[in-house]
Order: sequence, then structure tokens, then C-alpha cells
Amino acid sequence: MIATITNTSINNESEIDKYLKQPAIIFTEDNDILKWWDNNRKNFLILSRMAMDYLGIMPLSIPSERCFSIANLTIDKTKSNLAPDTV
Repeated sequence: MIATITNTSINNESEIDKYLKQPAIIFTEDNDILKWWDNNRKNFLILSRMAMDYLGIMPLSIPSERCFSIANLTIDKTKSNLAPDTV
């Protein structure tokens, strides 16, 4: 099976070029960026999929910081006798 890549944009204008030509939108609590991408997915097929993938992830650093804090309590100079498999 041979895969072919087709350009879904009209008159060979890339989605990025079309997106960059859009007027700037100021997002507030009333207008959600994910809703905007959902409403405009017909105009930006590839970019809207990427936006949904990346914007849907909640950026939190608390769980990773908590893991390092717990590891610091477990592995220190007073507990240096722990075997690597135990750690």
C-alpha cells in the first residue's frame, strides 16, 4: 500500500499561513481557546488536531516536585546503606 500526501488547503496556502493571517483574539473566561479550535477545525484540520492534543494537557509541576521531595527523604547520607535495588 502506497501512502500519498495531499494538500488539504485551498490554492496551496498552508494552514499556518492561513492561521497567521487571522485577526488576533483575546481569550477570556467567556471564550475558551479549545472551543475556538473546535469551531475552526474545518479551516485548520491539522493545526486543530495539534491544538487539541497540546492545549488539553493541564500543565502542573506539583506531582514531579513531590516525587523529588519524597526521593530526597528516602535517599540521603543517613540512609546510604540502602542497596540500589531497594532504592
